This record gives sequence, C-alpha cells and structure tokens, in this order.
Amino acid sequence: MMKILLTLFVLLFSSLVVAEDISDFEIEGMSIGDSLLDYYNKNIINNAEITNYPNSNKYFDLGIIPKKESKYDFYIFSVKENDYNYIIYDLRGVKIFENEINECKKFKNSIIREIDPLFLDSEKSDYEYIYEKLADGKSISYITDYNLESGAIRIYCNKWSSDTKKKFDQQDAFVISISTQEHLYWISNEAY
Repeated sequence: MMKILLTLFVLLFSSLVVAEDISDFEIEGMSIGDSLLDYYNKNIINNAEITNYPNSNKYFDLGIIPKKESKYDFYIFSVKENDYNYIIYDLRGVKIFENEINECKKFKNSIIREIDPLFLDSEKSDYEYIYEKLADGKSISYITDYNLESGAIRIYCNKWSSDTKKKFDQQDAFVISISTQEHLYWISNEAY
C-alpha cells in the first residue's frame, strides 16, 4: 500500500512540475503575464532605463535593478505601450560576466540543469550565433533555446568583441529570456 501511495505521489508531483505553458516558468518569482506593478512601484517603473525599438513602439523595454538579493544584476521587462497595468510579455534576467566567458558558460550550464526537467516535452536546441553585421563581426552568443507553443525560453552567454564593446557600450553577460509568441513575432517581424 505504501509503495502504491509513493508511486501516485511521484506521478502527481512530476506532472505538476513539467511546464507546459510559458507563463508556468518564473525568474525569481516573476512570470510572463504578471503585472510589473506586483513587483515594483510606479516610481521605480517610471525611473527605469527605457529601450525603444526603431520600427515599432508596440512594446518597449524597462531595465530595473533587483530590489532584493538576486542571482541577476538586473532585469529587463518588455511591456506594451500605453498599458498602465504593465503586463510582462518578455522577461530577462541578466548577470554580468565581463571578460569571463568560461564562468558565464558554467553559470549557463547550472541554469540549464535546473530547468531541463521542466521542459521535457519542448523542442530544445543549442547553437552559437556570430554577430557578423555588428561592429567588427567578431561577437558571439552561446545559446540554448526551449520552444513551446505559447512562447520560448532562451538562455545564452554573450561574448562581445572589444570593438562592439566600445561602439555599443556592451558588457559580456549571461541572459535568460522568457517570451510570449506574440512578443517573439513582433521582435522578429516589426521591431527592426
């Protein structure tokens, strides 16, 4: 009898922890579809660093430093223009690893080990992306993607060339990004 109960508990628990929807995934308690107001007050939001996109103002990004101890140095939230509830459509956690790409990759692998069991049914791919059209063309990202019907998770380390760092004020960093399909479509087809 105890063995049957234990088996049922394991089966029930394992079905609960496998994420099927992008909003099931959290970065330090925050999820896609949440209101940014649940985590930060309007004063912090209004004073956040803003990033706009050249071809569309449907979304904009807000860069905010965590208000409590965090494994990330800052967060980036994508929200819709004129949405005063600040619903999150894209959420990124960023950790700086300036000139420490091997440490970045170790950190990336530790995060992947944490989340791999959550996305057993999703499409996963690992690859490198060279930014051929950026500055001197020598910057690179080491990327792992998890694709779900409702969105995607991208985990990557950026190693920027010295030319790119000078031109665009970039720092080598780890990034974990959670995006809705709507936001991914916009960033790929409208933002640039």
